[in-house]
Amino acid sequence: MIAILRHHNDKIHFDPLDHEDQEERKRSQQWVKEKMCWEWRGGFLCVDGTPFNLFQKPGWHGEGFFDKNLNYSLAAQVVILPHNLCIIDYVIGIPGSLHNSNVFRCMRIAWTPEDFFSGGQWLWADSVYAVRTWCVMPFKWPLGGNLTRDQKTFNYHLSKVCVHSEHFFGLLKGRFQSLQELQFSVQGKKDLDYSNMWIHSCLILHNFIVEIK
Repeated sequence: MIAILRHHNDKIHFDPLDHEDQEERKRSQQWVKEKMCWEWRGGFLCVDGTPFNLFQKPGWHGEGFFDKNLNYSLAAQVVILPHNLCIIDYVIGIPGSLHNSNVFRCMRIAWTPEDFFSGGQWLWADSVYAVRTWCVMPFKWPLGGNLTRDQKTFNYHLSKVCVHSEHFFGLLKGRFQSLQELQFSVQGKKDLDYSNMWIHSCLILHNFIVEIK
């Protein structure tokens, strides 16, 4: 596992000034343009969250890991390129009780979006995220009202992009089935750190596989 972790910065990264990353961004924008429309080409990233369930209640701050699905879990957020499901940013190891939008605030992309986007570029997200100039999400149903026809059409086409985040998590947990239910007993910070190292390793290996395909 230590050997895998040494490759982290080589395999999970995004630098808009790096030539290879610029080319990958262009491929993602081209994919969006072909699948959706020309005007949407600026959205070349997707974000979503998932829980990594624990097989038992942690003995260390256990209630903090109890999530909305009535499981004990570690929350994660991952930003991907939708055309190849390559990871470029993520945060893991957050107690499962924390809401997706709050977990997202811990990510590098939320703190320094200028490291990822220039003018006219953005991230696709679902409706639980906060509105930002660089984050596009579906229209929310107004209280006591209905969406317009155009808003429903927009949401429908946006979902066809965002669904690739769900495909990513399905692929990740299918490929690394230990992530479906982590068999680690979290009794202290050291145990939590080890669990996070395991997840880190799986994410790195995912990008390894994307690279060689």
